[in-house]
Amino acid sequence: MKTGRQFLVDQGNLSLLKIIFIGQLFNFNLNWWLYRVLDISV
Repeated sequence: MKTGRQFLVDQGNLSLLKIIFIGQLFNFNLNWWLYRVLDISV
């Protein structure tokens, strides 16, 4: 049985991983979109 504190730490780590993962996806999409726009404008 986990303590409440350990549970909160685990939840916090999961949230952090989700934020990083979503951030990476967002950065990738943003870069892809910028490349598309630059390709079109060039």
